[in-house]
Amino acid sequence: MQKWNYFKVFLMMNMFLFLIITGGCGGGGGGKDYPYSPPPLPGNPTLLSLQLSSGSLHPAFSPINTQYTASVAETVTSITVTPTTVSTNTLISVNGLNVASGNASGAVNLVTGSNTITIIVGNSNGSTTYTVTVTRASQLGYKKITAQEAHAMMIQSSNYILLDVRTEDEYKEERIEGAKLIPYDEIKNRAAAELSNKNQLIFIYCRSGVRSEIAARALVELGYSNVYDFGGILDWPYGTIGDPIPYWIDVADTSWWSATSSSFPISTPYELAGIARLVNQGITNFSGITITLVNNIDLAGMMWEQITGSYFQGVFDGGGHAISNMKIFCHMQEIGLFGGLGTTGVIKNVNLTNVDIEICPT
Repeated sequence: MQKWNYFKVFLMMNMFLFLIITGGCGGGGGGKDYPYSPPPLPGNPTLLSLQLSSGSLHPAFSPINTQYTASVAETVTSITVTPTTVSTNTLISVNGLNVASGNASGAVNLVTGSNTITIIVGNSNGSTTYTVTVTRASQLGYKKITAQEAHAMMIQSSNYILLDVRTEDEYKEERIEGAKLIPYDEIKNRAAAELSNKNQLIFIYCRSGVRSEIAARALVELGYSNVYDFGGILDWPYGTIGDPIPYWIDVADTSWWSATSSSFPISTPYELAGIARLVNQGITNFSGITITLVNNIDLAGMMWEQITGSYFQGVFDGGGHAISNMKIFCHMQEIGLFGGLGTTGVIKNVNLTNVDIEICPT
């Protein structure tokens, strides 16, 4: 009896040490780093096999690999785990409950989406922790997973399609390497030609998860059976590539501005962009000041950042001239040359031609 109590204390100490190393139950590093689990230390006990009552382990089980994923249908509401060891002098737990080697665990209830099952095998030499992330499909017909889960599945499989469903401009600016672009509102028209295998593993992302859900639903309606939506690139903690789109505000000219003047002539796109920088950065709202456009301005299709900030409170007089080839991409509702106007703000005598405005869901 004393020997058994000593082992239990030893195992608890090892489990406590494990929690300290990994930063507690939720992991460390603010959830940004992939939760890498090293192979068991030499001499530590390992499992001989690990079986699930539903679904298959990915990758195939190996005693030295400690992290796995599995997927089950929406109808599977619980699962059992059968861990087996070589030695009888071990203690096995599944989600904190003891299980005899070669026997099935109690039923582990599954919620829709991601479920983590932790198997710990230990003896007087130490302990090894195995983790199985089980994804239960939703009634929607596609599977909603995290970026970390998607990353793990991509590592384990080479035959998949990574689908970016944002706009071409967003895709060019920043994307996950290897991603194929099909904007979410073009899925139904392009899927048959560009996604020929309806059983192929497909991962979908957008900016924050709205458009990826729309695209996933569209694919399911078209008969695709292996679709995973992992949300937005904003939550992707791994590397990205891209060619940042130049904005006029990045090359803005504010040298014409002076706090002692009440009127300013504007003649170049750089000076026009200076208004956006001055207002958006809170330097001035131009209250009591008139800005006059003295000639036509061509923005040449380079991205325009709206004049919003603290809102423009002055007078913008276009002088009858035109601002052409303006391009705006925005997730806001108030969109234009001026995204917001103050109570005393006035815009007059200006024409906008060839304006490309793209409003996207988040």
